[in-house]
Amino acid sequence: MPSRAISIDTIIHDLKASSQRQAYQQLCEIAAPELGLDAAAMLRRIMEKERMNADSSVGGGVALPYTRSLKVQKSHSILARLEKPLDDLAPDGTPVHLICLTLFPRTGSMKHLTELARLSRHLKDPALQQKIINAQSPDAIRSVLMDPDGWMLAA
Repeated sequence: MPSRAISIDTIIHDLKASSQRQAYQQLCEIAAPELGLDAAAMLRRIMEKERMNADSSVGGGVALPYTRSLKVQKSHSILARLEKPLDDLAPDGTPVHLICLTLFPRTGSMKHLTELARLSRHLKDPALQQKIINAQSPDAIRSVLMDPDGWMLAA
């Protein structure tokens, strides 16, 4: 049976950013070399979606920016816990403290929307968020995501 887990490939503990653009830029700069992509082009695509009212903030303190690329063979996610929450990403008034940038393969499928919905549902869970916020390191965050109480977000 295929896994329903969402793989978090990279975890950033206490990302320092003072704006949405700065946070997304840093995450693109981390992801691009790992995937052989251009960070500036990736950031442009993500910010273009933001401008077209495809806001990546899903509320509840979480933002899920994403893009698709022909160069990406399987989804790749970077979860960042922000050092200080960002108010400029908060459509519901809840400052964003978790950003998960995900890159998906560009296919005709809409499978990425299912993955984003699942990721949103998990990361908006108040109990899981609190555990992530309280974690003291990337390894501690990964442990929280692989908690035996049922969380299976990280591989």
